[in-house]
Amino acid sequence: MFNKIMSKYRLLFLFIICSCTTDVAKQHVKVEPKVDGSLKIIGLDPAIIQAIVRDTMADKWQNLFPVYKIPKRLDSEDYQPPQPGNYTVAGDAILFAPDTPFVKGNSYYIRLYLYEEGTSMWDIISKKNKLGQYRYNDILFEPQYLKNK
Repeated sequence: MFNKIMSKYRLLFLFIICSCTTDVAKQHVKVEPKVDGSLKIIGLDPAIIQAIVRDTMADKWQNLFPVYKIPKRLDSEDYQPPQPGNYTVAGDAILFAPDTPFVKGNSYYIRLYLYEEGTSMWDIISKKNKLGQYRYNDILFEPQYLKNK
């Protein structure tokens, strides 16, 4: 009898945890290399772009959308310094102009942090996230305008 009651409470608890999660629309972010050597980042939620625009700290951009060169040794990927450059907003897109041109033969990626994921209790349990640790997607791209080196 006691086990039957406890199993009902377990089901109720599981239902409550699952119902507390929000259904966040997945973003389909794309990187479009431009001929002038810059990048166009599209597919972000306009509300996120406007929130970033209101922030006056320029270094925040590099924390949100860092651009990296793919290293020769993939085990050192997390220790790469980000590519310095300038970020600007153009309508519903973000433009990135690197301080130094991209180099021919090198591949690059943008790390897109998924700040909306991992915030609910269900995300922490189901995806084995740690508190304060954000998930991310790496978006690979090949630059169009290349500096010969």
